[in-house]
Order: sequence, then C-alpha cells, then structure tokens
Amino acid sequence: STMILSGIWLLLFMVLHVYGFKFAPAPMTPEGHRDLFALEMTYFSNIGVVAFYVVTMVLVGSHLSHGISSAFQSLGLDHPTWTPRILLGGKIIAALIALGFISIAIWAHLTGGAA
Repeated sequence: STMILSGIWLLLFMVLHVYGFKFAPAPMTPEGHRDLFALEMTYFSNIGVVAFYVVTMVLVGSHLSHGISSAFQSLGLDHPTWTPRILLGGKIIAALIALGFISIAIWAHLTGGAA
C-alpha cells in the first residue's frame, strides 16, 4: 500500500540526485573535471541533506525488500520451503544496501571526508 508513495519519493530523490551531481555547479579538479568527491562532502556537510538522504535510504531498503520478494513471486517461484527464505534474503540484502549508503552519508558528515 505504500509502494506508490515510496516510489514517488524515490523518483523525486533520483531527479534531485541526478541534477545535483550532473548539472549543478561543482568544484573542478586540477585536471578540469568535476570534483564529485568535494561536491558530495559539501552536500553532506548539511545535516538536513543527511537526514533527507537517510530517510530516503530507509525507503530504498523498504522498497527493495518488497521488490525482491515480489520479483520471485511474479516469476512464479513461490514455494512453501523457499518463499520464507527468499523473503528473509530480500530483507537482508535490502538492509545491507540501505545501511551501506547511510553509513557513507553519516561518515561524510561526521568527518568531512577526512580519512
């Protein structure tokens, strides 16, 4: 029931993400390329951007969790033994992906990109 809402949110995020990293002004590297690392550190220095990103990645995880299990069901791969394992595996994969991206945002905010 929430897939349409999370899908709209994710579409908005993708538009903002592509605009921000492809078309918005960005610092340049000495070689004349867009410095996407510096741009990312600039974005994640703002706690509001980090909060928006974390909420979005939670939605990505939820959306992926449902999508993975639905894909198997759509392919007709429902089975009493395997379906619970597929559901669990989908949740684990979705959580790892979401937590991976969340950790990058939080790391960048807390350290400013310093190693």
